[in-house]
Amino acid sequence: MSNQIAPAVRMVAVNPSDSVPIPIDVQQLVFLGASAGNVKLTTVGGDVQTIPVQQFFKLEVQARLVWATGTTATGIYALGH
Repeated sequence: MSNQIAPAVRMVAVNPSDSVPIPIDVQQLVFLGASAGNVKLTTVGGDVQTIPVQQFFKLEVQARLVWATGTTATGIYALGH
């Protein structure tokens, strides 16, 4: 049996918002950023974290919300299966 994860079949731009969640089927975050900075997010498990990211950094986390308040990085995308 293989441990490989299938490639994503959906990719959507994430517009940071303090109230609008990421669609439930598109929650794996990838940062293909135009600029480095901080990404504040709420995980599917309910944890709130602010993570510093570099340009073209990939976040291996399932998130339900990317906050506008506290997020300074740009070019955030979500991948889905």
